[in-house]
Amino acid sequence: MIAENISLVNKHSKTKKNMDFYAKYVEISELDNVLALQDYIYERIQNKEIFVRDTMEDFLEAFENNGRIFGIYTNEGRLIAYRFIAVPGESEKNMGNDVYLPHREFHKVVHLETTVVHPDFRGMGLQRLTLDYAIKWTIANGYRYLFCTVSPYNPVSLSNIMSGGLKIKDLKMKYGDDEHPGYLRYVLFRDLSISCSECWPTFTMLPVLDIEGQQRLIEKGYTGHHYLKTSQSIAYAKCIC
Repeated sequence: MIAENISLVNKHSKTKKNMDFYAKYVEISELDNVLALQDYIYERIQNKEIFVRDTMEDFLEAFENNGRIFGIYTNEGRLIAYRFIAVPGESEKNMGNDVYLPHREFHKVVHLETTVVHPDFRGMGLQRLTLDYAIKWTIANGYRYLFCTVSPYNPVSLSNIMSGGLKIKDLKMKYGDDEHPGYLRYVLFRDLSISCSECWPTFTMLPVLDIEGQQRLIEKGYTGHHYLKTSQSIAYAKCIC
């Protein structure tokens, strides 16, 4: 068990719910429920390119290498949200390759993979809650670097992940193969050993949908620091963090 009696505020109704929810690590025996929830969400997404589904093999491989799934359940045991993390180790999948992280540091990397929330329970901060669990787990288990990818066409997930201190380091095609060129994704990164609290750079604002403009800034050494919901733009700056 990670946490019991989770009490959250529904941002849509502004009413406080005494949630009969709890959080725990998902067991291998529950992976069919994870896949079912994932498929339920996927079927209801209009733009399928913003969400790449995991397979049973992806989950099993991750579990063999110290990966975890943080699940949120109703008191009746219904899985209504989860965050999947993986430890890529020395594999070619390690996103340290995307930011030229020294290979000797690859064993300290954790990937924030998919996050899923049932539509009936959105607006309660469950994405951010599971992100907090993932960060605490990463630190407690001696890892240092967090990576994830997010579609530029998924502003809710982008806002949530950047609120956890992850910065945009690249904007490129990912998850391609011989049959498919892949999907456009931000590559986000956080070094948990340092803080940006004292970094106050001059920001350059670019709309999220200005893909080429952002790519040009990134090529010049800029990092995406903040997502602004009101203008749907990213604040870019040159900064060591």
